[in-house]
Amino acid sequence: MQPNLTNKRLSICGWKKVGNEKSKLVPWDVIDRLVVPIICCHAAAILISGALNLLRISQVSALVLFILFSILTVSGVFFYHSLTFSAD
Repeated sequence: MQPNLTNKRLSICGWKKVGNEKSKLVPWDVIDRLVVPIICCHAAAILISGALNLLRISQVSALVLFILFSILTVSGVFFYHSLTFSAD
């Protein structure tokens, strides 16, 4: 008896089937890949903003840096996710 290769492949990719519908998939790995980078973006924005304001180099706010870092991080994660998903 061979195991169901479709379910094994889905579990390796991090996708899970919802209910009995075989065509509807939930990409939990994208959410998992975004949690820690967004927290790190927030921390980096606060540190860089504080350092730049302390040295009087720039009066940039932490919110602007957080939005910039978040956009770059989310686009990078989605780009990487599309590469790994299309390779399967």
